[in-house]
Order: sequence, then C-alpha cells, then structure tokens
Amino acid sequence: MSASRLYVDAINQVFYSVGICTGVMFAYGSYNPLRKPVIADSITIVSFDFIFSITTCFIAWGCIGYLDINNNEAYVQSSTLGLSFIAMPTMASLENNLIFFAVYCFYLFICGIDTAFSFVESIVTNIVDALHWARWKAAMLVCMIGLVASSAFTTNFGWVMFDLTEHYMLNYIVPTVGLLQCIAVGWLFEYETTAVISKEHRRSLRIMSVGFWLPTVLICFYANFLFEDDREIGMAIIIFTTTISLGFSFIASKMPFNSWYHEIVLCGVDKLSMSITSLTHDD
Repeated sequence: MSASRLYVDAINQVFYSVGICTGVMFAYGSYNPLRKPVIADSITIVSFDFIFSITTCFIAWGCIGYLDINNNEAYVQSSTLGLSFIAMPTMASLENNLIFFAVYCFYLFICGIDTAFSFVESIVTNIVDALHWARWKAAMLVCMIGLVASSAFTTNFGWVMFDLTEHYMLNYIVPTVGLLQCIAVGWLFEYETTAVISKEHRRSLRIMSVGFWLPTVLICFYANFLFEDDREIGMAIIIFTTTISLGFSFIASKMPFNSWYHEIVLCGVDKLSMSITSLTHDD
C-alpha cells in the first residue's frame, strides 16, 4: 500500500469520525448540565481517543505485517470490514491461538454494543428534542425499526448486503456528512454576520470560499474515483490552491494578520469555540 493511499485513508477516517462523533457528542452532551466545564473534558476525551487510536494502529498493522511475512493473501485487507472479519481471524488461525481470538471477539462484541448505543442515542435525542416524546418511547421506536431493518442481514444475502452497506456508508455517506458539517459549522456559521462588517470582509470570505472549499471538494472526488493510484497529486494540488487562496484572501482583506486569521480563516470556528467555553463563566 502506497504512502499516499495511507494519507488519504487517514483523511477519510477524519471525516468519518466527524460525521459519527458530531451526532453522538450532541446526544451525550445533552445529559450534562448547561454550565458544565468542557475544556478539561475535551482534553481528556481527545487524549484517550489518541491513545486508543495509536494502540489500534499497532495492532492492525502488526496483523497485516504478520500476514505479509507468512505470504498470506489476507494482508491486503485495509478496510474496517476486511481487518475485522478477514485479516484478524486469519492471523488467529495461523497462530492457532484460541485465547487471542476469544479476547478479540469479546472486544469486537463490546465495540459493537458501544457503536450501536451511540447510533441509537443520537437518533433518540433528536426525536426527543424535536417531538418532545418520552425517551423510552423514542428508544423503543428506534430499536424496533433497527431490529426489523437489520434482520435482513441474517439472510443468505446478508454478507453481500453488509459489505455494500459498509462500503457506501464508509466511503460516501458518512464522509459527505462529515464534510458538510465541517463546512456548515466551520464556515457558514457566522458567515453573513462577518461579511456585512465591510466590503473587504465579504471579498476576503468569498476568495476563501472559492479558493479553498471548491478545489478541496472537487479534487477529493476525482482523486477517489479517477486517479486512485496517484492520489498524492491531488493532495499537492489542494495544498497549492489553499496556500494561494489564503494569500489572496489576506491581501483582499486589508487587515492585520491576527484580525484576518481570527475573523476570516477561523470564521465560525473561533466564535463557536468562544461561545461554548464561555458557558462555564458566571457572567
């Protein structure tokens, strides 16, 4: 697997995480008091997530390396589905280590329950907030619909359906949702409020909109479907277009660098982070 493919897969995982975690964090956050401190919690969550991710990478790539050394074709698996249900069981069978496989299945089971709870809770929270239902009624409805829908995966075509669903969700739907959330929260939020300050603000924001988001979305699309083996070219183009758009945006703003950075580059993100962290202040 080329280095460029690893980088692109990492970027896809970022959007995948954003798409999932945003809805889940909204649900989990709804249980907290309004003025609960969030900075320490954020640092704690990010730190544990980082440690878990690094550990998982050592396990996953160690498994792939072991299969490659033993000339087993399962080493080509790099997707979530392939690693979970092909590479790991194959390595366990080669080692004939039932204890390892039992522990792995236990953790996979726990991970499945945790993921299912997160998905269900994010939907239930939105239903409760929008329709003001009792939480147990919303949870029962969502779980019953999920039970009926997921029963199709137990049929003879279940594996094919599971493979297709995982492929399209992981590679299309969730990254798209994550990207749109990044654009909406990190850019569109406070866009109009900032643009009306002056003509320079509006012109600078427009340059950033066209020069950053348009090339990023289009080039990522073509890099995933037209030239998969040369994805590093797409990354180089995105870095180039981003640098150019930042330069022209700064020139058009006619602002000091610090003001341009906070008001234009961090449009939305800066004000949103201050709004969230200020909830812990008494005044």
